[in-house]
Amino acid sequence: MNKIDVITALAEKKNLTGKKATEIVNLIFKGFTNELKNVGVDIDKLTSMVSSE
Repeated sequence: MNKIDVITALAEKKNLTGKKATEIVNLIFKGFTNELKNVGVDIDKLTSMVSSE
């Protein structure tokens, strides 16, 4: 499941517009990213490992 799938599923399940679902998902992802940075996770290294698989 990718980000677009998550947005679509959220919009359908909660009867939201695509724009509103996108805003919510972006806020959640931003929160995850900030917390990972706060505990010292190198986001660039993490994303490069995931995308190379």
